[in-house]
Amino acid sequence: MFVGVVPSGLTLIIDNGYKYRSITADESPPPCEMQNDIGIQISLGTYKLFYEAGTEDVLWRPRSEGEQTRLDERARARHEERKNCVLLL
Repeated sequence: MFVGVVPSGLTLIIDNGYKYRSITADESPPPCEMQNDIGIQISLGTYKLFYEAGTEDVLWRPRSEGEQTRLDERARARHEERKNCVLLL
């Protein structure tokens, strides 16, 4: 992990390649999961990057219980609205 201070007084935190640019020094970064499986080939003559087929980088943030509950409630409400919509019948 790299921690640095930028001129605006905010802390720059780079953890496993993920950048947090708007976090103050007393805040901790949100938890995130990272899968780093991308394949890159570099052409030595031109320094061009070529990405290997079938490889990828994935970065995601698990939802908290409260956030998941709110999203489930919104999804149920929208589903009910769609069931009652005259245009979709």
